[in-house]
Amino acid sequence: MLPFRRLLVLVCLIDCYTAFGQEPSQSSTALRDGTWALQFQVASNFTLASFQGATISGKYHFSSKDAIRVGVTLSGNTSSNDETLGSFAGDTSIGTGSSNTDRNGYLVAVTSQYIVYPDLGGVVRPFVGAGPLLSYQHSKNESENITSAPGSVSLRRTSSLTGNSWGVGISGVIGVEWFFAQSFSLLGEYGLSIQYQKGNGSSRYEEWYSGAAAPDRKTIGESHLKGWSLTSNNVRFGLTVYL
Repeated sequence: MLPFRRLLVLVCLIDCYTAFGQEPSQSSTALRDGTWALQFQVASNFTLASFQGATISGKYHFSSKDAIRVGVTLSGNTSSNDETLGSFAGDTSIGTGSSNTDRNGYLVAVTSQYIVYPDLGGVVRPFVGAGPLLSYQHSKNESENITSAPGSVSLRRTSSLTGNSWGVGISGVIGVEWFFAQSFSLLGEYGLSIQYQKGNGSSRYEEWYSGAAAPDRKTIGESHLKGWSLTSNNVRFGLTVYL
Protein backbone atom coordinates (compact mmCIF):
# COMPACT_ATOMS: atom_id res chain seq x y z
CA MET A 1 0.00 0.00 0.00
CA LEU A 2 2.94 2.38 0.51
CA PRO A 3 3.55 3.05 -3.23
CA PHE A 4 -0.17 3.82 -3.66
CA ARG A 5 -0.15 6.21 -0.73
CA ARG A 6 2.90 8.05 -2.05
CA LEU A 7 1.25 8.26 -5.47
CA LEU A 8 -1.91 9.68 -3.88
CA VAL A 9 0.11 12.30 -1.99
CA LEU A 10 2.00 13.23 -5.17
CA VAL A 11 -1.23 13.62 -7.15
CA CYS A 12 -2.73 15.79 -4.39
CA LEU A 13 0.36 18.00 -4.32
CA ILE A 14 0.22 18.45 -8.11
CA ASP A 15 -3.49 19.28 -7.85
CA CYS A 16 -2.88 21.90 -5.18
CA TYR A 17 0.05 23.38 -7.07
CA THR A 18 -1.80 23.76 -10.36
CA ALA A 19 -4.93 24.99 -8.58
CA PHE A 20 -3.08 28.09 -7.41
CA GLY A 21 -2.18 29.03 -10.98
CA GLN A 22 1.57 28.60 -10.99
CA GLU A 23 3.25 29.63 -14.20
CA PRO A 24 4.37 26.69 -16.45
CA SER A 25 7.90 28.03 -16.80
CA GLN A 26 9.74 25.82 -14.32
CA SER A 27 10.09 22.84 -16.66
CA SER A 28 11.54 24.87 -19.51
CA THR A 29 14.09 26.35 -17.12
CA ALA A 30 15.20 22.97 -15.74
CA LEU A 31 15.13 21.19 -19.11
CA ARG A 32 17.48 23.54 -20.93
CA ASP A 33 20.37 22.27 -23.05
CA GLY A 34 23.38 20.98 -21.13
CA THR A 35 21.61 20.64 -17.76
CA TRP A 36 23.00 18.11 -15.27
CA ALA A 37 20.91 16.57 -12.50
CA LEU A 38 21.20 14.13 -9.59
CA GLN A 39 18.35 11.75 -8.75
CA PHE A 40 17.25 10.21 -5.45
CA GLN A 41 14.49 7.74 -4.68
CA VAL A 42 11.76 8.78 -2.26
CA ALA A 43 11.44 5.74 0.00
CA SER A 44 9.03 4.94 2.83
CA ASN A 45 8.38 7.78 5.29
CA PHE A 46 9.70 10.11 2.57
CA THR A 47 13.35 9.31 3.22
CA LEU A 48 15.83 9.56 0.35
CA ALA A 49 17.57 6.46 -1.05
CA SER A 50 19.46 5.44 -4.18
CA PHE A 51 17.41 5.79 -7.37
CA GLN A 52 18.67 3.37 -10.02
CA GLY A 53 22.30 3.11 -8.92
CA ALA A 54 23.49 2.45 -5.39
CA THR A 55 26.55 4.67 -5.90
CA ILE A 56 25.15 7.52 -8.03
CA SER A 57 22.19 8.28 -10.28
CA GLY A 58 22.32 11.20 -12.67
CA LYS A 59 20.86 12.74 -15.80
CA TYR A 60 22.12 14.98 -18.59
CA HIS A 61 19.80 16.93 -20.90
CA PHE A 62 20.69 17.32 -24.55
CA SER A 63 17.66 19.60 -24.94
CA SER A 64 14.25 20.21 -23.37
CA LYS A 65 12.95 17.13 -25.21
CA ASP A 66 15.60 14.46 -24.56
CA ALA A 67 18.16 13.36 -21.98
CA ILE A 68 20.41 10.47 -20.97
CA ARG A 69 19.97 8.93 -17.52
CA VAL A 70 22.61 6.72 -15.89
CA GLY A 71 22.78 4.82 -12.62
CA VAL A 72 26.06 3.30 -11.40
CA THR A 73 26.63 0.76 -8.65
CA LEU A 74 30.17 0.07 -7.40
CA SER A 75 30.80 -2.16 -4.40
CA GLY A 76 33.61 -4.34 -3.09
CA ASN A 77 34.88 -6.12 -0.05
CA THR A 78 38.02 -7.79 1.21
CA SER A 79 38.65 -9.48 4.55
CA SER A 80 41.05 -11.85 6.26
CA ASN A 81 40.38 -13.85 9.41
CA ASP A 82 42.99 -15.78 11.43
CA GLU A 83 42.15 -18.08 14.32
CA THR A 84 44.06 -20.40 16.64
CA LEU A 85 42.70 -22.98 19.05
CA GLY A 86 43.91 -25.52 21.58
CA SER A 87 42.31 -28.59 23.15
CA PHE A 88 43.20 -29.67 26.71
CA ALA A 89 42.47 -32.57 29.03
CA GLY A 90 43.03 -30.92 32.38
CA ASP A 91 46.33 -29.10 31.93
CA THR A 92 47.56 -31.44 29.20
CA SER A 93 47.41 -30.36 25.57
CA ILE A 94 45.72 -32.93 23.34
CA GLY A 95 45.54 -30.94 20.16
CA THR A 96 46.13 -27.63 18.43
CA GLY A 97 44.71 -25.98 15.38
CA SER A 98 44.77 -22.86 13.26
CA SER A 99 42.69 -21.45 10.44
CA ASN A 100 42.91 -18.64 7.94
CA THR A 101 40.14 -17.35 5.68
CA ASP A 102 40.49 -14.71 2.94
CA ARG A 103 37.48 -13.26 1.13
CA ASN A 104 37.25 -10.66 -1.59
CA GLY A 105 34.79 -9.59 -4.24
CA TYR A 106 33.38 -6.69 -6.20
CA LEU A 107 30.34 -5.66 -8.23
CA VAL A 108 30.03 -3.19 -11.10
CA ALA A 109 26.61 -2.40 -12.58
CA VAL A 110 25.43 0.32 -14.98
CA THR A 111 21.81 1.03 -15.94
CA SER A 112 21.02 3.73 -18.50
CA GLN A 113 18.10 5.05 -20.52
CA TYR A 114 17.64 7.55 -23.31
CA ILE A 115 14.72 9.67 -22.07
CA VAL A 116 12.25 11.49 -24.33
CA TYR A 117 9.90 14.23 -23.10
CA PRO A 118 6.92 14.95 -25.40
CA ASP A 119 6.69 18.71 -25.96
CA LEU A 120 3.43 19.32 -24.09
CA GLY A 121 4.55 22.30 -22.05
CA GLY A 122 3.51 22.98 -18.47
CA VAL A 123 5.11 21.93 -15.20
CA VAL A 124 3.98 18.30 -15.47
CA ARG A 125 5.80 16.41 -18.22
CA PRO A 126 5.37 12.73 -19.18
CA PHE A 127 8.46 10.83 -20.30
CA VAL A 128 9.45 7.49 -21.77
CA GLY A 129 12.88 5.91 -22.06
CA ALA A 130 14.90 2.77 -22.78
CA GLY A 131 18.55 1.75 -22.75
CA PRO A 132 21.15 -0.91 -21.95
CA LEU A 133 22.09 -2.36 -18.59
CA LEU A 134 25.36 -4.12 -17.79
CA SER A 135 26.71 -5.87 -14.70
CA TYR A 136 29.74 -7.89 -13.63
CA GLN A 137 30.42 -9.60 -10.30
CA HIS A 138 33.46 -11.48 -8.97
CA SER A 139 34.02 -13.30 -5.69
CA LYS A 140 36.80 -15.48 -4.27
CA ASN A 141 37.04 -17.26 -0.91
CA GLU A 142 40.12 -19.19 0.24
CA SER A 143 40.66 -20.96 3.54
CA GLU A 144 43.28 -23.14 5.27
CA ASN A 145 42.79 -25.24 8.40
CA ILE A 146 45.55 -27.14 10.24
CA THR A 147 44.94 -29.53 13.14
CA SER A 148 47.44 -31.69 14.99
CA ALA A 149 47.76 -33.78 18.15
CA PRO A 150 50.87 -34.87 20.13
CA GLY A 151 52.27 -38.13 18.78
CA SER A 152 49.79 -38.12 15.89
CA VAL A 153 49.73 -36.97 12.27
CA SER A 154 48.76 -33.42 11.40
CA LEU A 155 46.01 -32.63 8.93
CA ARG A 156 45.96 -29.58 6.65
CA ARG A 157 42.80 -28.75 4.72
CA THR A 158 42.60 -26.09 2.01
CA SER A 159 39.62 -24.87 0.03
CA SER A 160 39.09 -22.33 -2.72
CA LEU A 161 35.83 -21.04 -4.19
CA THR A 162 35.75 -18.62 -7.13
CA GLY A 163 32.76 -17.18 -8.95
CA ASN A 164 32.24 -14.78 -11.85
CA SER A 165 29.02 -13.61 -13.45
CA TRP A 166 27.96 -10.96 -15.93
CA GLY A 167 24.69 -9.69 -17.30
CA VAL A 168 23.52 -7.63 -20.27
CA GLY A 169 20.04 -6.44 -21.09
CA ILE A 170 17.60 -3.63 -21.77
CA SER A 171 15.57 -1.56 -19.36
CA GLY A 172 12.58 0.65 -20.10
CA VAL A 173 10.68 3.28 -18.09
CA ILE A 174 7.53 5.35 -18.47
CA GLY A 175 6.44 8.02 -16.06
CA VAL A 176 5.65 11.63 -15.29
CA GLU A 177 7.79 14.43 -13.82
CA TRP A 178 6.46 17.44 -11.94
CA PHE A 179 8.71 20.53 -11.95
CA PHE A 180 7.54 22.18 -8.72
CA ALA A 181 10.52 24.56 -8.49
CA GLN A 182 13.21 25.93 -10.77
CA SER A 183 15.86 23.37 -9.74
CA PHE A 184 13.74 20.52 -8.34
CA SER A 185 11.22 18.00 -9.61
CA LEU A 186 9.31 14.97 -8.36
CA LEU A 187 8.76 11.95 -10.59
CA GLY A 188 6.90 8.67 -10.55
CA GLU A 189 7.59 5.85 -12.97
CA TYR A 190 7.06 2.22 -13.89
CA GLY A 191 9.97 0.11 -15.10
CA LEU A 192 10.59 -3.14 -16.92
CA SER A 193 13.88 -4.88 -17.73
CA ILE A 194 15.00 -8.03 -19.51
CA GLN A 195 18.48 -9.42 -18.90
CA TYR A 196 20.65 -12.30 -20.04
CA GLN A 197 22.99 -13.62 -17.35
CA LYS A 198 25.94 -15.95 -17.57
CA GLY A 199 28.34 -17.10 -14.90
CA ASN A 200 30.83 -19.74 -13.87
CA GLY A 201 32.34 -20.98 -10.66
CA SER A 202 35.10 -23.32 -9.53
CA SER A 203 35.85 -25.08 -6.28
CA ARG A 204 38.89 -26.96 -4.99
CA TYR A 205 39.23 -28.92 -1.75
CA GLU A 206 42.44 -30.63 -0.65
CA GLU A 207 43.68 -32.61 2.37
CA TRP A 208 47.35 -32.97 3.28
CA TYR A 209 48.70 -35.30 6.02
CA SER A 210 51.95 -34.69 7.97
CA GLY A 211 53.56 -32.24 5.53
CA ALA A 212 53.21 -34.45 2.44
CA ALA A 213 54.61 -33.03 -0.80
CA ALA A 214 51.31 -33.67 -2.64
CA PRO A 215 47.71 -33.70 -1.41
CA ASP A 216 46.44 -37.07 -0.20
CA ARG A 217 42.92 -36.21 -1.25
CA LYS A 218 41.37 -33.53 -3.43
CA THR A 219 38.01 -32.63 -4.91
CA ILE A 220 37.65 -30.27 -7.86
CA GLY A 221 34.35 -28.87 -9.11
CA GLU A 222 33.01 -26.50 -11.76
CA SER A 223 29.63 -24.84 -12.25
CA HIS A 224 28.09 -22.91 -15.13
CA LEU A 225 25.03 -20.67 -15.12
CA LYS A 226 23.10 -19.00 -17.90
CA GLY A 227 19.57 -17.76 -18.35
CA TRP A 228 17.14 -14.93 -18.95
CA SER A 229 15.22 -12.85 -16.43
CA LEU A 230 12.29 -10.47 -16.89
CA THR A 231 11.77 -8.01 -14.04
CA SER A 232 8.86 -5.64 -13.54
CA ASN A 233 9.65 -2.88 -11.05
CA ASN A 234 7.13 -1.47 -8.61
CA VAL A 235 6.15 2.16 -8.93
CA ARG A 236 9.22 4.22 -8.09
CA PHE A 237 9.14 7.79 -6.82
CA GLY A 238 12.07 10.13 -7.05
CA LEU A 239 13.44 13.59 -6.44
CA THR A 240 15.55 15.26 -9.15
CA VAL A 241 17.93 18.08 -8.27
CA TYR A 242 19.01 20.15 -11.29
CA LEU A 243 22.48 21.64 -11.01
